[in-house]
Amino acid sequence: MLISEKITRIIEEMLNDGNGITEIRRNEFANTVGCVPSQINYVITSRFNKERGYIVESRRGGGGYIRIIRPEMTGSAYLCHMLGCIGDKIDAESAVYLAKDMYAKGIISQREAGIIISVLGNKSAYDLAKEYSEYSRAEMLKTIILSLIQLR
Repeated sequence: MLISEKITRIIEEMLNDGNGITEIRRNEFANTVGCVPSQINYVITSRFNKERGYIVESRRGGGGYIRIIRPEMTGSAYLCHMLGCIGDKIDAESAVYLAKDMYAKGIISQREAGIIISVLGNKSAYDLAKEYSEYSRAEMLKTIILSLIQLR
């Protein structure tokens, strides 16, 4: 198991045990896990960000901490949150993650997730320059999410 996967698993367990909230002291946590503190930052930035539905707060200094909050959102509240997080552009990996997450939360079916992934993933039919494809992907994903909100 990669160290980033191990860190992710431990943080997810801490969130589950803490009813969706956990606080981490970065240096202590890094020592416990057996990695450098920057690895903790990387995992939090890439896997526990607002695009994935988390709220991250930090306080620097001797009593500093990183607080991770996983708000419980379902249905339309989750879709509205995701709509606000997409921004002007989104890469294929993030779009695929969102589709899988919507499926995992029961918002869309496995078939619908598969369709979204095939359209918005890296192997999609449109072959635009990367800078344009990320803008197009964001617009398509926003349209899909707006349609899902209207259907609720």
